Amino acid sequence: MTRYHCEASRKGTKKIDSQLINNKDNQIKAAIASWIAPETFYGLNNVSNYDDNRLYTFANMANAKTLRFGCGYQENCGQDVHISCIYNLMQVYDCDTETGAMEYARTCALKQSEQSEREGYGENVYIYNAPNAVPADAFEAAAEHWWGQVFLDGINWKVLFKQSLKDKSIDQKSFTQMAWAKSTKLGCGIQTCGMKSFVVCRYSPA
Repeated sequence: MTRYHCEASRKGTKKIDSQLINNKDNQIKAAIASWIAPETFYGLNNVSNYDDNRLYTFANMANAKTLRFGCGYQENCGQDVHISCIYNLMQVYDCDTETGAMEYARTCALKQSEQSEREGYGENVYIYNAPNAVPADAFEAAAEHWWGQVFLDGINWKVLFKQSLKDKSIDQKSFTQMAWAKSTKLGCGIQTCGMKSFVVCRYSPA
């Protein structure tokens, strides 16, 4: 779990800092308890009950398909601690998804395809400034570029895709596509186009 401090909290005495840490620990425990609480309150009659919106936080924690999760918190200069956890579903490399990505890469369009041309699939594209690129190098550069968008302007603390993200002057949609919670399949293709290499990755479901 990543720890962040505001400067004001670091200038206090050890006693104050200790109180702040204890307060943080208590709030983290309280947050976890509140996420579990809906199952205790509403019950869990059967697996289909996971679709009940009242069980949303419990279902996130209990989902057997979750492969990885990460949490972070932000301590304000007051007594509030903002806590957020992200859960990633298991994602597999899919040959059918790769086929579609490769077919589009071969067009050398050098831009994202129309949604109507890949119904049900999300897509990220990247132009690598070298022909006949080593695929691993080009894909690594593409992934770093797409994921790096989150550091340009941040995302709301709940990490939800909202209209405000679409309206930002800084494009962060490639990051959100990589982090899209419902995407479980990934496939990529690369094609030399003149003096560049065109990288395409597709995600399903979109």
